[in-house]
Amino acid sequence: MFEIILLVLAFVVLIIASFNDLKTREVPDYLSYSLLVIAIILRLLWFVAERNLNIIIWAPIAFSVLFLFSYLMYRAGQWGGGDVKVMMGLSVLLAWFPWGSTFPFFVDFFLNSLIVGAFYGLIAVCIIGLLNWNKLKKQLLTVDYIILPAIAIALAIIFNVLPLVFAMLASLLVVAVGMFRYFKIIESNFLHKDIDVEELTEGDWLLHDVKLSGKNVVKKREVGLLTQDLKKLRMLKKNGLLKKVSIKVGIPFVPAFLISLVITLAFGNVLFRIMSYGFSMI
Repeated sequence: MFEIILLVLAFVVLIIASFNDLKTREVPDYLSYSLLVIAIILRLLWFVAERNLNIIIWAPIAFSVLFLFSYLMYRAGQWGGGDVKVMMGLSVLLAWFPWGSTFPFFVDFFLNSLIVGAFYGLIAVCIIGLLNWNKLKKQLLTVDYIILPAIAIALAIIFNVLPLVFAMLASLLVVAVGMFRYFKIIESNFLHKDIDVEELTEGDWLLHDVKLSGKNVVKKREVGLLTQDLKKLRMLKKNGLLKKVSIKVGIPFVPAFLISLVITLAFGNVLFRIMSYGFSMI
């Protein structure tokens, strides 16, 4: 009963959060924090009802692991603050279910999210590149037109020569290395926009330092804008010294969490299945 409530809640919140993320590139704080609080309350009620330690013992472990990973992604500039907060709530909500897997549910969900996230990001970057092809091709060098076919050939060789488990891991590495340059080109040329100072929110990433008369007024931070930065920028606008700034626009990533949850429920731990099948072929 409780596991059904938790899963339904996860789906409802992720659908709402995905819609907001795709539409505005933001997830409301009240949604993320409410998810975390409700998840804690439901797990405590579930424990009181069934007295099974697994119900609560995995929650702080899941929270620690997923929060650490999310924070590292945030510091690396790959995730926004909203992504981190949603994952915090999901970590408690999806910590453990009695569903017959080798691992706690959050482990299966986390490993699947790594795979889904990699392909989701790759597809998103490719779509952005295709939509902006006329501008993108001006950024490409002659060697870039050699790298793409080389990636395709390398993948074909890997899949036909190596056992499946090694082919999957090696192919992911080849694609990651090969696509890194293209991602950086797209990130620096297409994932940014000019925004009115009044529309800025805490955590937005400045594309450049904000300068007046050659002096840095607000510096670009890896963690995004802080409260004191917003106050400075709004004061500058109030004094007629600044109207808009350029910010980095991240890829809306919450939909990848929703896809990962669907895949986990449908197929279990995909990476574990692939590796088990691969080793059985050796």
